[in-house]
Amino acid sequence: MDNSKNIIRFLIPIAFVIFVFYSIPKEGKFKYEYSKYELWQHEDLSAPFTFPIHKTQKEIDADKKKLINSFLPFYSKLPNVSKQVNNKLIEKISDIYIEDYDSLSENQKIYILSISKQLIDDIYKRGIISIEKNHFKHQSQFYFTLVFPDKTAKELSLSDVIPSTEVSKYLENVFNKKPVLRRSLNIESLSSIFVADIIYNEELSETKINNELSNISLNKGLVYEGQKIISKNVKVTPEKFQILESLRLEYESSIESKKKNYLMYIGYFLLIIIITGSFVLYIFLFYKKIFNSTKDLLLIFLTILLFILLSTWALKIELINIYLIPFCIVPILLLSFYDARIGFISHMITVLIISIFAPNNFEFLFIQIIAGLGVILGIYQVKYLSQFFITVLTILFVYYFSYFGIKLIQVNAISEIEFSAFIWFTGSFILTLLAYPLIFAYEKVFGLLSDITLVELSDLNKKLLRELSKKAPGTFQHSVQVSNISEAVLNKIGGNSLLARVGALYHDIGKMHAPQYYIENQKGFNPHDELNEKESAEIIVKHVRKGVEYAKEHKLPKEIVDFIKTHHGTSRAEFFYRNYKKKHPDEKIDESIFTYPGPRPIKKETAVVMIVDSIEAASKSLKNPSEKDLEKLVDDLVENKLTNKQLSMANISLKEIRMAKGIIKLSLKTIYHSRIEYPKEN
Repeated sequence: MDNSKNIIRFLIPIAFVIFVFYSIPKEGKFKYEYSKYELWQHEDLSAPFTFPIHKTQKEIDADKKKLINSFLPFYSKLPNVSKQVNNKLIEKISDIYIEDYDSLSENQKIYILSISKQLIDDIYKRGIISIEKNHFKHQSQFYFTLVFPDKTAKELSLSDVIPSTEVSKYLENVFNKKPVLRRSLNIESLSSIFVADIIYNEELSETKINNELSNISLNKGLVYEGQKIISKNVKVTPEKFQILESLRLEYESSIESKKKNYLMYIGYFLLIIIITGSFVLYIFLFYKKIFNSTKDLLLIFLTILLFILLSTWALKIELINIYLIPFCIVPILLLSFYDARIGFISHMITVLIISIFAPNNFEFLFIQIIAGLGVILGIYQVKYLSQFFITVLTILFVYYFSYFGIKLIQVNAISEIEFSAFIWFTGSFILTLLAYPLIFAYEKVFGLLSDITLVELSDLNKKLLRELSKKAPGTFQHSVQVSNISEAVLNKIGGNSLLARVGALYHDIGKMHAPQYYIENQKGFNPHDELNEKESAEIIVKHVRKGVEYAKEHKLPKEIVDFIKTHHGTSRAEFFYRNYKKKHPDEKIDESIFTYPGPRPIKKETAVVMIVDSIEAASKSLKNPSEKDLEKLVDDLVENKLTNKQLSMANISLKEIRMAKGIIKLSLKTIYHSRIEYPKEN
């Protein structure tokens, strides 16, 4: 079984390397590093081959804007509109004619219709245009291409046609020149029958503009083979920078570069192996517990792999910038289950691998390392939502200022900075907030315990603790004292003080089963007086098993259950054992009746709670203890634990035990000598 686990542990980093290698984009890399406005630190560079100079994105955008502004939209001339309007004229002539049309003679009617039709024909020879809404701003100098029904086209201006909104105005001018029309026809009624015969041809316009945009040249000249590009120690101007960028792009996509793919692949593979191997060695040397845990290794490597895959996905989608990826989730997640060093080194490994294929790799690596450091300094332990939000907000400003600082080095004017990156950083900030719910998801999937859950469990209003305070108030007060002292000890000697605090709060919940049998809950009457020592010991020892049952019933994490199991280790219920031995000196005693089931503590935190639990309980038996009494009690009980090998399996050193004794003594002195004795008045 152990061999299979060892094989799996070694397969995890191997599978990680293979998966990363096949997932990341692999391109030939230009061997020169350079930045705008900095000195060219390499040897003189001449063009190794002829290549075009690519336009900058700003230049391409400017060309597109110029083309769009100069583009003449297409309008279509509709056929038979004049005929349709003439028919409408005949239908509504009685409304259009000022006087009683029916009273006119036939010749007069023919004349009125004749001059009206002539007016309509004249207007439609010129044409009525319905201008598209987004073209209104160009009306004063609006030009367009008119497409006739026979597919011929002609460039016109607005002055060549009549806008549909100005038909009444046009008729007014005509009537002023022809009084007979004014005397005969109503302008408002007449203008209502006119409809536009020139309308916007959106499909043709869009097709034409898209064709022209796609034909915009992306280049602005050539650099010929052998032509000097830049000399050593010469400043990289924007013009030189663009030539260098063009050379880099041509080189990385050239056939010559692709011929060397096998070398490029070897390079990528070696870099991934070196980075991953260093990480595995680091864990092996400094975190053997993690190295020996398949679950922990899997969690860490899957987290790193997830963000590498997200980065490759972002690079494939042109509309998404790699700065949108919330890389700071890596240290935040791992800080929740491990310590700051694991969180930061995992973040470093993630961004190092991504920097191999990320654009502007120095800029990317610098910004992400500073942001990761901000996580470690700001959060350290993820406990409270408000603390978490403030830290993530701080990281956002770290991104802003880091990016802004780098760009100030690279540009001559602030206007040259691409401020769109700030939008991506803001998006990353919003996505980083997802780390909080992700912590709970990781807890469920990997069966781990985070500081967030520990803080929740430490709430004295939790159902189980409220029940303990009601059923066994003395035990509850004892547990609170043990938790406070244990937390103080772990803060001094190192370790998870929050875990110790929570474990201590729940370590005696089994006493709720029969609280009256424990001295701290008794009020005068002692029910053990009516029992023999074996019966009493059985009840006392039983509280460990009952505590485990309560814990599982309320779904407490395994790490908390460990405190319940180990706080007495495999020690004896000494009081009842000695009394029984005294009464039965010749009997061979079955010590298992008086012995706690264990196991003995393995973690530093459970060891500290065991020590503090026994000392705090024993200190209650002292009446008005002096400082020497308290010190002797601590020394004797710790020595007893060591002699009986209750701490032999625990990850705690003798130096740490000595430090712990000092903290416990100080805490007890504070508890028992908290009142200040004031001098008496004369």
